[in-house]
Amino acid sequence: MTTELAVLDAMEPASEPELAARFTDSAHQADLVSAGASLGWVVTPLAGMAELLGHVACAVRAGDAALRAAWLDRRLVGLGYWLRYTRPTAATTPPADISPARPRR
Repeated sequence: MTTELAVLDAMEPASEPELAARFTDSAHQADLVSAGASLGWVVTPLAGMAELLGHVACAVRAGDAALRAAWLDRRLVGLGYWLRYTRPTAATTPPADISPARPRR
C-alpha cells in the first residue's frame, strides 16, 4: 500500500468531481476543530462548514483569499485558509502602541 499526500489549492478539487462533491462533508467529517483547528466552533456544524468554505471560495475567486486542502489517500487530513482583511490595517492607521512623547516633570 502506498500513501500519497496531496496539497491542493481551492480550485483543484473542482477538477476532480469525486473530491469536489464531498469536499464540505470531508471537511466536516475530518473534525478539524476537535483536532485543534481554530475555526470558531466547539463542535463544527455542517451548515457552518459549508458557509465558511463557500465564503472562502468566493474570496479566492476575487483574489482576496487562499485555501489549501491536504489529502492523504483521497481522505482530507488538513485544511488551511487565509482571508484578506476587509477593514483598514496598520498600513492606513497607526499601531496602537505608539503614543506621544511627553517630557518628564
